[in-house]
Amino acid sequence: GTSEPFRAVSVVPQVNGTVVWVSDDFNVGGFFEKGETLFRINDIDYRLELQRSKAALAQAEFELERIRSQADIAREEWAIMSEGEDSEAPNPLVLYKPQLSNAEAALESAKAAVELARLNLKRTSIDAPFDCRIRSKSVDLGQYVRAGTQLAAVSSTDYAEAVVLLKQDELGWLDIPGYSGGASGSRATVTSRINGGDVTWKGRVVRMSGEV
Repeated sequence: GTSEPFRAVSVVPQVNGTVVWVSDDFNVGGFFEKGETLFRINDIDYRLELQRSKAALAQAEFELERIRSQADIAREEWAIMSEGEDSEAPNPLVLYKPQLSNAEAALESAKAAVELARLNLKRTSIDAPFDCRIRSKSVDLGQYVRAGTQLAAVSSTDYAEAVVLLKQDELGWLDIPGYSGGASGSRATVTSRINGGDVTWKGRVVRMSGEV
């Protein structure tokens, strides 16, 4: 059979910017543990955006408190003016209800902007999604990159799959999850000749591709 990585994904940044740092191991064949940084994008713009969004959040909080105070005063004034009278319900604008709703919505929007700015700042560090090996790369120090552009390809190193071609009448000898009713799949031994010697791994049949 043919050995294939269990997982193979493309490394794609979610923000734009210039690459300002690259790991020494970020080369074809390099190994990384999950969470290790592959490279970093200049984060100055994203730090400034986070500061601006925090300032806007503070302003929105102040505005909400100001509207709440005005609403409290308006309710007290209306209660005094309408005391002892059989008057109609006041206009919502008089009691600052629409203004209060608008200020609350502005505060939620400002909070979301802060979270987005913080998330974009975190995205300037491109980390390994799992224990992996670099299969290819197309980025280096000083290069300007755009969000959504494939910059590298990595494959997992914790598991591998061996694709084995069998005749249809040989399938009856195997327990294949989802096909033959076997829950865990038949045990398997994978052997490869490396540097003149045989290396063996223990495995298990996990699925059938469904192709004939």
